Amino acid sequence: RSVEANSYLWGVCYKLLSEHTGHTPEELHEVCKQLFLPPHQTLFRGKIYLIRLTTTNKSTKEFAEFVDRVVQMAAEEGVVIPPPNSIEV
Repeated sequence: RSVEANSYLWGVCYKLLSEHTGHTPEELHEVCKQLFLPPHQTLFRGKIYLIRLTTTNKSTKEFAEFVDRVVQMAAEEGVVIPPPNSIEV
């Protein structure tokens, strides 16, 4: 993922959603991770644990897909997120 893509997610997507919902960008990020990043299971000491993935280690493509899902969710909430190439972050 690029610095620009991360800035777009936080400075545009989460900012506009935050203004619309009243939730902080951090809260929205946690919600979006739960919605769009499925956990994986790992076995440790005979017990299965669910590990929530993070956006930090996503490839450029995977991060773009995550951002697209955030933008789609915003649209479903009535929030129009401008495309990244149409604004300066």
